[in-house]
Amino acid sequence: MNRIISKAKYTFHSVFEEITVPEYISWWIVRVLLIWAIIACPQSEKIMISINFLALFAMSLLRFLAGKDSFASRINFRCQHIINVVEFLGTFLNNFLDIGHYINRFDRLIHVFSGPLAVIAGYYIFKACFKTEKKFKAAAEPGSTSLFCCGFSFIIICLWEFMEYFGDFFTGTTNQGYNISPSEKEFWYVLLNRFHAAGAAQYPIWDTMFDMFDAAITTAIATVVLYLILRTRNKKNEHTLKA
Repeated sequence: MNRIISKAKYTFHSVFEEITVPEYISWWIVRVLLIWAIIACPQSEKIMISINFLALFAMSLLRFLAGKDSFASRINFRCQHIINVVEFLGTFLNNFLDIGHYINRFDRLIHVFSGPLAVIAGYYIFKACFKTEKKFKAAAEPGSTSLFCCGFSFIIICLWEFMEYFGDFFTGTTNQGYNISPSEKEFWYVLLNRFHAAGAAQYPIWDTMFDMFDAAITTAIATVVLYLILRTRNKKNEHTLKA
């Protein structure tokens, strides 16, 4: 029991070595908002929102369970910011408050932002592969780092759609647009209707694929931007060492 308490204290103190107090407070703001969502949402959505709520403790739990010198123990707590942003946009605003009813294709905007966010998360994951900052800077090339982050983002994009599918399957939600007739003004609907007959039965397939297309496009853009940033930083470091 003492070991568990000691590990919990160590994990808690580690949080403030990597993030600031205002950042930590922002975690709890999102947690409180999701607790409100769980209490106030319809019964059919409680399971899904409750599962998403657990994700708000993902990094704390991971660091608590990780060995002291393990790969997981080196993943920066700032990754929790990325999870929190996605949960706030997707679970609280989109699912609970139904912002998509007032902002056209708000769901699509979430997937557009998810690509770059996953690339940033991939950077922290890749950095954790090296035991020290010095080893990371010495071994990580801009190309290999960017390629890893791009691949990590694509994995997250696929897992997101898996989660939506199984969420709909087991809880009866409509994350993939089941029983929803697409608007004739919907961009992707109009585009695809040029090639074959469109119908509500096909909408879940389109929803899945174009969510992935949106995220993949922004992932590619974020990967190029990351590569340019890392290459510029490396060149500045080389000039500094020569000077």
